[in-house]
Amino acid sequence: MAMFKCMDKMGGVDPRYGYVLLYSDEKSVLCPIHHYMHENLHLTGGRVARLGAVIGTHVGPGCAAVVFVAKE
Repeated sequence: MAMFKCMDKMGGVDPRYGYVLLYSDEKSVLCPIHHYMHENLHLTGGRVARLGAVIGTHVGPGCAAVVFVAKE
């Protein structure tokens, strides 16, 4: 998945800070991302939140995102 390749290029997720999974309308779009974060990156404790109205309007339905601090 392109999202994970971009995350790797940035240095990966720094586990000291955790991460947040965001969705626009259907929480179920996060299932494959959540699975990847736990099974492949061995990260736990991520938070889940819904995108706000302004960003959600611009990205549209079916959007998923990961917010994280990259390793140095």
